[in-house]
Amino acid sequence: MLSSILHSPNFQSLSQDTICNVRQRIRAKYDPARTREIDRPRKPFISEPHKKSESVRLTNSTALVIPEYPRKEFDDADQPFRKNIVKDTGRERHRKNQERYRIRQRKLVEDLGLATRMLRDEIQHLKSKRNNISIGNSTQITLQMVATEYFRVFRHGFVEPDGSRIAELDFLRFSMAPDLDAGTVFGFEALVRNWGVFSQFFQDVRVYLESVEQTTEHSLLARTTTSVTFTEITLRDAFLYQGHQECDQQERWVHIAGKLLGQRLDMHGSVQFTWDSSNHRVVGLISQADMITPLLKILGNVEDVSAVFSNARITAECNLVVGKYLLEYPLHC
Repeated sequence: MLSSILHSPNFQSLSQDTICNVRQRIRAKYDPARTREIDRPRKPFISEPHKKSESVRLTNSTALVIPEYPRKEFDDADQPFRKNIVKDTGRERHRKNQERYRIRQRKLVEDLGLATRMLRDEIQHLKSKRNNISIGNSTQITLQMVATEYFRVFRHGFVEPDGSRIAELDFLRFSMAPDLDAGTVFGFEALVRNWGVFSQFFQDVRVYLESVEQTTEHSLLARTTTSVTFTEITLRDAFLYQGHQECDQQERWVHIAGKLLGQRLDMHGSVQFTWDSSNHRVVGLISQADMITPLLKILGNVEDVSAVFSNARITAECNLVVGKYLLEYPLHC
């Protein structure tokens, strides 16, 4: 019985060599931590929602925990708000793109305008050089040349004189006689002064040359259209609007002024040039333009048209009335 307890039932079939070669295991030392881990009852595994790990920074063995705020979730009620934000952002981007495009367009227009002005100045410079060459030999000056230069110089009236503007008058001064007959005035300086005062009376003066006809060997007729705009200065200085103090006249003038203010008049007329072939100079320059027809179209009756010219400094043929006011124009040509 004892033997059966101390030996396995089949010990007789086992070799003694096998038993001798088996090494006895060494028992591990006591590990309290492992023992506690083994003895501690395991909790059932519960899946928790994923949480973003908190940022931890160790400074001098002290843990600095940065709190993490919960992320806002948009619900269905916030969808229109989010769409409006997207739309507003798109509109702002489109507005900025349009603004940049407009800035580029304005810059392009300004550059083109500058290039155009430079080109015009160059053309005028070349024409002045040509005129100076012609002045050197008076026999080369013709009536057609004088007429062409006259309408080029005065195509916008005569603005405040400056150096470049005065230089353009040299050819005309040389090609016209000292006692030039200009209709209501005599002499080239008086003609230029008339143009200066006329350009002060009216705004945006434009003179268009429609046609040129050689009527005789020493005469040339140019058909023109003169376009001007009525302003408060026109009514005050050219037609002496404030000079009518009578009550009935004042009331009538208020009505007339209301119709004329800001109106654009296109007046058809002509300029007659007379040529002295012996001296190669222009001795006569008579101009006229029809003011009655456009005024009658605006005012509607002859009585009001007649009242306009009753005390005016300009005639119905668009010529200035001679007076001391003409001498007040500063001319340095």
